[in-house]
Amino acid sequence: MSSKTLNQLAADYADGIISKDTYRQARNDLFRAIIDGNVNVENNEYLAPLEPGNDLETTTPQNRDTTQIINISSAAPTGNISSEDIIAPVKQKNLPMLYIAFSCVFVILLIIAVVLFYPKPPVSNSQTNTANSVENNLNPVDSKAGEALIAEFLKANEWTRESFNFFNEKWNALSTNQKLATSQTKRMQRLSANIYKNFLEKKALISINPENAKKQLQELIEFAEALDIQDNRMQIPE
Repeated sequence: MSSKTLNQLAADYADGIISKDTYRQARNDLFRAIIDGNVNVENNEYLAPLEPGNDLETTTPQNRDTTQIINISSAAPTGNISSEDIIAPVKQKNLPMLYIAFSCVFVILLIIAVVLFYPKPPVSNSQTNTANSVENNLNPVDSKAGEALIAEFLKANEWTRESFNFFNEKWNALSTNQKLATSQTKRMQRLSANIYKNFLEKKALISINPENAKKQLQELIEFAEALDIQDNRMQIPE
């Protein structure tokens, strides 16, 4: 029987000196010898526990192994760790999502501001003179067809190329007097205001999709020109 201890057998097995079967056989023989009393087992001597003194806070432990305490304290990082150092990585991870959220909120607020505070389109002198010259010669009945067409367009609220083409087709079918009479009505002013409002909304989206936004702005300008609406504020930014 081998005289090696269990720790020595385990070390030999870990180093590949003995095989797995040899290790198990030697271990079993060692256990059997210990049980039969053929091998003396040395008792480990442990230090007696410290007896508490009168003042626990001021009592200094005697003969204690401070190796573990020294290792822990030496491994501790120097300096103070603040809560900001712990939260910083979480904040950096959430920065992209916060940026997207703030961008969306900014665009929504910009659109709301445009809808609530957009200025009325200026009326040119030529439009004023034309209105004065034809006001007495036009029959109010002549504007009904044009106003009905505008009312139907605004109710649909579809600001697309197809909707513009459909409206222009119906508009061109009106007589000259009907167009002139309709151009002097409040409903035409409302249509002009809505065209400019939609122009500002599309303009606010240029930073998100420049190509598509500029295309829609150009369609609104062409639609206004087809109705003889002159608004110098409607300019596509470079």
